[in-house]
Amino acid sequence: MAAALWVGIGGFLGANARYFLTSWSAGWLPAWLNGRFFHPTLIVNCIGSFLMAAFIAWASERAIVPEPTRQFLAIGFFGAFTTFSSFTLDALSLQGERGWWLALMSVLAHNALCLAAAYLGWRLVTVG
Repeated sequence: MAAALWVGIGGFLGANARYFLTSWSAGWLPAWLNGRFFHPTLIVNCIGSFLMAAFIAWASERAIVPEPTRQFLAIGFFGAFTTFSSFTLDALSLQGERGWWLALMSVLAHNALCLAAAYLGWRLVTVG
């Protein structure tokens, strides 16, 4: 039960960090970029992916980090900050275990299938 509380607190903080960073970055992006390729979401996803991978690597290789702290940061904070960070870390792990080819296929499948699922969900609700 304590783990769920720490993950929840981390999630609350991560979601709010995402909200504030997205709002802030939307304000300084040039108008011709804002809402296009360099959408604030891309900025958040890149930062979150970098920080989560760096934390996991540091916690796994260089430091003794208690499990509640790992859960608070990796699952809670970074998971809520950007679920894309979890996806990219999974892809890196797959690459290390099974190679680049399978990791690339996984990334392509995730993107294609999730876009298709989102489109289907959108269409089911809007066509209704």
